[in-house]
Amino acid sequence: MDDRIKELILKLTEKTSVGALNWGKTSRDNEYICDLGDTAITVDRYWSGDDWGNEEEVVVDICILNREGKQIDRYYYTEEPTEAFRILAALHSAAHRRHYKIDEIIDAVSAKLDSL
Repeated sequence: MDDRIKELILKLTEKTSVGALNWGKTSRDNEYICDLGDTAITVDRYWSGDDWGNEEEVVVDICILNREGKQIDRYYYTEEPTEAFRILAALHSAAHRRHYKIDEIIDAVSAKLDSL
């Protein structure tokens, strides 16, 4: 993994985790998008398949889109025990949690239980 893309992914994960970035859903099942004005970032997690439709391995990817929504760069990693996969999977998880407001829901449920 290129050091610049690694740094970008780590920054995106950090800013997402503290609530500084919002992520929306795309039309794909597990893909999220973050609009940054002149550019957007998507992160996706999916099963790749062979020519016969068999699922083979989990893939995570990150795409950089220009102002017109055209993909200008893409990095993807498979579910091998690699740092690159782990780092990008962490970003995908943070985007998922942010989109669905999971941390806020957990806090609300916990507060509700405390009041019972």
